[in-house]
Amino acid sequence: MQGQGDGPAWETEAHQLCEEAVLGACLIDPSQWVVVAGLLRAEDFHYRHCRDIFQAMEIVTQRTEIDIVLVTAALRSTEVSPMALADLVDRTPWASNAESYAKEVAAMAERRRIDSTGRILVSEARQGMPPGDIVDDAVSALQAARRDLPVFKPIMDPINQFLSMQSVEDLSIPSGTPGLDKILGGYRRGSLYTIAATTSVGKSALMLEQSIRQCEAGRSAGFISLELTELELAERVLSRFSRLSTQELLGIVALQPPLMPDANGADDRLSDAIFEISKMKLHIAVSPTNSVQAVGALAERMADECKLAFLCIDYVQLLTAGKSNQVEDLTAVTRMLKGLAVRLDIPVMIGAQVNRQIDARNHQGNKIFGRPQLSHLRGSGSIEQDSDVVLIMWRDENDANLRHIEVAKNRQGPTGQFDLQFVQKFGHFMEMPS
Repeated sequence: MQGQGDGPAWETEAHQLCEEAVLGACLIDPSQWVVVAGLLRAEDFHYRHCRDIFQAMEIVTQRTEIDIVLVTAALRSTEVSPMALADLVDRTPWASNAESYAKEVAAMAERRRIDSTGRILVSEARQGMPPGDIVDDAVSALQAARRDLPVFKPIMDPINQFLSMQSVEDLSIPSGTPGLDKILGGYRRGSLYTIAATTSVGKSALMLEQSIRQCEAGRSAGFISLELTELELAERVLSRFSRLSTQELLGIVALQPPLMPDANGADDRLSDAIFEISKMKLHIAVSPTNSVQAVGALAERMADECKLAFLCIDYVQLLTAGKSNQVEDLTAVTRMLKGLAVRLDIPVMIGAQVNRQIDARNHQGNKIFGRPQLSHLRGSGSIEQDSDVVLIMWRDENDANLRHIEVAKNRQGPTGQFDLQFVQKFGHFMEMPS
């Protein structure tokens, strides 16, 4: 057969035979088409004649099942020989191996796309494109090259998996915040959680607190920041554990040898804090770019290397997917973040800003002091749409340290409200006394 076209040097005759075997299996046993069509697209075939035959099969199956005569007729406008299909059938050893052949063809196609991506990036580098643009192109291209194959299974498979769970944590993990667990029942794997608040209410501090509580429970957590530096994150964690303000911490570091005793016991508190922090599996990263593709790649690497059980990304409106329209851009960002949570199979929490000009009103038409609503999420309704859970936080009108948190959306259960005390001096959240 002819029409193999140009390709990487590692394309071999075995690859052609594999592509042909997929098609031959469908001609021998038309019922195999359902499996093959679910795994492959026409562009996955490297050899032209195989691509033409696959497209002819697509045409035929729109009306009826695969038949060698009908497929031959659909190939009349191509260069494929009328005898080609009979040759395919003769050379195909087993129709029952169609799924294995199809998966191998998909894998070969993926390798070709990665190979092509590498060539393009080398060309861009030699043309003098900005390094940041090349990196963003690389992440986008490699993610596009990776196409997860769909999985089909009977409903009893996941039901049996659900019933055979050894622990509730196979499905969700406790948040460590009783008021939140009472409503949500914990953080579900593969779900996207959004914490929304206006500026300076404590959104980043609450996300960091949630990460720390996971670590205190013995799990590994990650925190990716697009706003705070590594030193600022370190400062917040030290303050939270030592109960020392930023000014006190800087005083210890700058004015005297670290960890030397002092009259107020500040050094002892700092020493104890460092000991506690050293036992935690908290991993931080400051993204050098606001590209959601790059942040996603960073998250996947962190999750793989650090075995994360929980991940925070702060915050969503600082991310971009490279779209020209702001609403379309944020829509692409939130969809990618939801996809990231599913791929990592862990809870992913993102911060989100709400509009500064809040004009919320209750049913009587009276203005509610500083209380955001879902409609106030800044930039796009996609944040609400793609999030499995949306938490909205605001200050109490009469108590500057009191934070009200509403579960405004919960895809898997009830909504509700709980309160936390925010010790702003140390960036620490505490449960309200019962």
